[in-house]
Amino acid sequence: MAASSKPTAVHFSLIFFVMSTLILGVVAFMFHRDMQENAQRQAEDQRAASEAQSTARAALEQVDILKNLLGHPTGEVGQPGGQDATTVVYRVQADIATAGPLAQQNTSATIRKLVEELRQMTAQRDQLQANLDAEHQRLLALQNEYQRRVNEQQQARSTAEQGLQDSLRQHAEQIAQKDKDIDELKVAYQELQSELGQVKDASDKTIKQMDQQLINLSNINNKLRDELEQTRKVSFERPDGVVRLVDNTTGKVWITLGEADNLPLKTTFSVYSRASTGVARGAEDIKGSIEVTRILGPHLAEAQVLHDDIYNPISAEDPIYTPLWTPGQIHYFSFIGLMDLDNDGRDDREVLREFLEQSGARIDNDVDMQGNRTGNGITVNTKFLVIGDIPDLASTTKPEEQTVIQNIVEHLKDMRREAREQGVRIINLSDFLAFVGYKPRNRVFRPGDDRPYNLNFGSRGPSTDASLTPNRVSTGQTSGAYSGKNGVSPKRSSGQTSKTFRSTSGGSGY
Repeated sequence: MAASSKPTAVHFSLIFFVMSTLILGVVAFMFHRDMQENAQRQAEDQRAASEAQSTARAALEQVDILKNLLGHPTGEVGQPGGQDATTVVYRVQADIATAGPLAQQNTSATIRKLVEELRQMTAQRDQLQANLDAEHQRLLALQNEYQRRVNEQQQARSTAEQGLQDSLRQHAEQIAQKDKDIDELKVAYQELQSELGQVKDASDKTIKQMDQQLINLSNINNKLRDELEQTRKVSFERPDGVVRLVDNTTGKVWITLGEADNLPLKTTFSVYSRASTGVARGAEDIKGSIEVTRILGPHLAEAQVLHDDIYNPISAEDPIYTPLWTPGQIHYFSFIGLMDLDNDGRDDREVLREFLEQSGARIDNDVDMQGNRTGNGITVNTKFLVIGDIPDLASTTKPEEQTVIQNIVEHLKDMRREAREQGVRIINLSDFLAFVGYKPRNRVFRPGDDRPYNLNFGSRGPSTDASLTPNRVSTGQTSGAYSGKNGVSPKRSSGQTSKTFRSTSGGSGY
């Protein structure tokens, strides 16, 4: 009995079975409850999903309605500011942008702005239409008035044309009469023309003869005038001053012109004898020339003797004269030909111009050695016409040089005629240089220049008692001893002095 009271396998199996049954029952119960809760939640989820689908369909329908209203039924809605051109938002923004200055932030505001603008434009259009109607009425009134005036003008024109026809007919009759008169006058004119031709031929012949006589008489008159001037040498020039004092030792003189006379320095004067019959008559009347070196007082100046005659020296009270200078005046001169101032065969125009300007004189007309003339013609203000050496056509065979010489000769004829017409005195270059007291500069020897050299006026001969020989001429050639292949070269100094002037002790030679 005791043994039967212990648990057996049956007991354990029964306990395991009971516990397994209980566990399975609890699990089945819990699973059943979860199934019921899941089914309830699924039913609720289905109901919520159905409601969401209904709401979504309603929203999509509303979106489609808005798309249709906006005019873009297709495409995604999109985001504001997006760059996808297929979205409705992008296209609506593009539509708003087409409003230009009237574009607003949204479609509604833009539409309201456009409506307002349309209303204003409609009002303006109505006003313009009213103005157009008024202008149209005024135009109709003007057209009626214009038509009335046109009718009046046409009536007047018809009347005028009728009068014009009558006038033309009368004018044609008058022209026919005038043509007849003109034909008669032409016949008379031809007869007079023939007579006039005969008279003109006779007159031309007479005029030609008289012109030739006038030319001959003018040539004779000019020749006689030149001969008379050369014979009488009439001059209307007056001395500019006199020599006050002479220092023959230093070759200085003092003259009665100075600061009060505005006397320029370096002005040269020709000096005449007190017994002369006038100044500026000829070079033979001149005894010397001087050049102003210092201004000493109102009417006192010092001058240097440029040249004089030892047999007829400059003395006190001798009159002095220059055509270049007069107090308070400017003298003008005209030149033509070769202005050779130092007898070297070369033109010294620039030297002459500087010489004149330093005394205040001017050149108003000039013909250079190329045949070019400057100036506006000789006038009464021209003091002298100075003629230099005129080249001869026979001196050259070159056509261009002959053309230049021909031009110079033609200018000379014109200037002579102008001088005679204006009463201007004509002198040669040598007389002019004598009148102004010009002293040529020292000549410079140039190789190949075979022109003779003029020695100073009054140079004495080699002997003591030899007479003065003016116009002596030097060939300008050096001695043969110092020229040519066999010429003697000058000896070079050794730098030693003669023994005559040296002492052995190194002292003075004396």
